[in-house]
Amino acid sequence: MALPIIFIHQGYNWYLNFSLRQAQASNPEADIILIGDHTNDKFDFVRHVDMADYDDEAKDFADVYEHLTTNRYRRALVWSQRWFIMKAVLEQFGIEKAFVADSDVLIYSELAQIEDSWFKKCSLGLVIPEHQENYRWNASPEVSYWTQESLSNFCTFLMNSYTRPELKAKYKEKWRYHQESGKPGGVCDMTSLYLFAQDQFPEPVANLTEVREGATFDCRINRAENRFKNEYQMQGNEKKIDWKGGAPYGQNVRLGQKVRFHTLHFQGHAKHLMPSFYRGPAFAGMKRAHLWLRAKAGAKNILSGARRAVWNVFRR
Repeated sequence: MALPIIFIHQGYNWYLNFSLRQAQASNPEADIILIGDHTNDKFDFVRHVDMADYDDEAKDFADVYEHLTTNRYRRALVWSQRWFIMKAVLEQFGIEKAFVADSDVLIYSELAQIEDSWFKKCSLGLVIPEHQENYRWNASPEVSYWTQESLSNFCTFLMNSYTRPELKAKYKEKWRYHQESGKPGGVCDMTSLYLFAQDQFPEPVANLTEVREGATFDCRINRAENRFKNEYQMQGNEKKIDWKGGAPYGQNVRLGQKVRFHTLHFQGHAKHLMPSFYRGPAFAGMKRAHLWLRAKAGAKNILSGARRAVWNVFRR
């Protein structure tokens, strides 16, 4: 049975067309689920679930949440609330295990073919870079693997981490570092995931940044870092990607070899690259979106150039 693939997203954004269709193209037998709202219930090839029907525990979490980050309150809260919503969905539909991806991720591999090599001996998979100095404390869920049990355990930990002083002390310690150092950031769900994986989870955790059988999952296409700093060759502001058989490969400079990416993550401003990296079937509006994004990127480059020119004039 194919591994279910879950996306969770509020509102409608153009890039959903690419992430959902790419997932369906590479995993034609998988149940692809979009946990969203009425504005994005427009894809007939996915199972759409209204998050408002599954947010009771998420609302309970909001009552105990304390904002300990320079990020916006609403954004940081929603990042954590999504796990309670996802837990309720898995329980409601009897989904025992699932692969979860952010809505700006493109999936290129059929996950059923790699499930045993990555997840047979574990019930949790996260993106965990080796570099965790200076209170980085980061385990990212841009792609992640969960069983119903591991997600339930994480939600219990997440709630307890804001209500039990001995657990909350870790958050306070990290937040104090950011306040004293003046560095942006603080506590978010990635902090909670890191502490859960490091200190609370009794089983091995699959680190999705590892290279297994010549392949890995991308942390961010606009960073050379994956598991290690400066691990992949860059081309401008993105990882240098070559294509073979419809799959993306990057040059791992530590191993001295090409490594296949099962997924690519187009975080932040890199989202405009998604149409160029899309390998699914054509759809209505695809070409228009591509042209609009190229024009937008061009205008942004012109504006940036003008700003630099003005700045250089005043520096003289």
